[in-house]
Amino acid sequence: MKKLKIYLDTSVISHLDAPDVPDREADTKRLWERVKAGEFEVFISPVDVLELDACPEPKRSALAKWLQSIPYTLLQQTDEVLELAAQYLKAGILPKKSTRDRLHIAYACVYNCDMIVSWNFEHMVNYKTIAQASGIGEVKAKEWLNILETLGIIFYLRPYSNNALKRVVATPKLYFSDAGLVAYLTRWSDRDTLMNGAMNGAILENYVVAEIIKSYTNQGRECPMFFYRDKDGKEIDILLEENGQLHPCEIKKSSSPQSILSRRFKVLDAASQRRGTGAIFCMKEELSALDRNTLIVPIWML
Repeated sequence: MKKLKIYLDTSVISHLDAPDVPDREADTKRLWERVKAGEFEVFISPVDVLELDACPEPKRSALAKWLQSIPYTLLQQTDEVLELAAQYLKAGILPKKSTRDRLHIAYACVYNCDMIVSWNFEHMVNYKTIAQASGIGEVKAKEWLNILETLGIIFYLRPYSNNALKRVVATPKLYFSDAGLVAYLTRWSDRDTLMNGAMNGAILENYVVAEIIKSYTNQGRECPMFFYRDKDGKEIDILLEENGQLHPCEIKKSSSPQSILSRRFKVLDAASQRRGTGAIFCMKEELSALDRNTLIVPIWML
């Protein structure tokens, strides 16, 4: 069977040494084992090399050893790559400041990679995947998404930022308004597949985010919800801004969330607004608390 050609952006390699986000680190190391087993053909670009070289020691050396442990192909910069990246800017697919993001996509497209693997740039993955799956150009994919947003079929969750929080990723996340529609379109319509399939975490997150927004809409209120992600890979699934406070929330399929989950909330301590009570939305049966500042909220209560 033909191997999938995957392009790795720098965020994936970086998460091989990311103890502050252990779930992502573990997932990335599992991907590495699949590469070693010969499941994928891996490609990286000079952009990856440049960004990895900028990492401080000892992380830079640690990542270099990880990269040396797998077979990969270093792609070469060409005029076609640069021209395609320029077209993305002209078409407004990615903002002007996202120079390296545009190059990551251009390398993967010019060299006919089957997928881009990334932790940070969902805007890259979405446009490319939709365009390839539908047999259309990426500009047309963006137009279609705009129509779906207008109809209320999808919505974008905007990133939270203020002047005190630096290096924040500015691209929104895309969700469906109805998680049931996601299940229908993906043909993951039975309970076992939804619980155990490869997309179970993404569909659960979509459900939780959509239900929170619906709860505000049903009260005639606008939902003050955002997400947080910075260029160092730190991420918080949901931020609710209420009464001058930021309430951080994580979404997990686990029924026994660990205290380490609330540690990532500390990144908000640099914000100008005070951090309020946070929450972990999970599969636990009863309402409880993880610590004095973090609730454990069963998803069934939404």
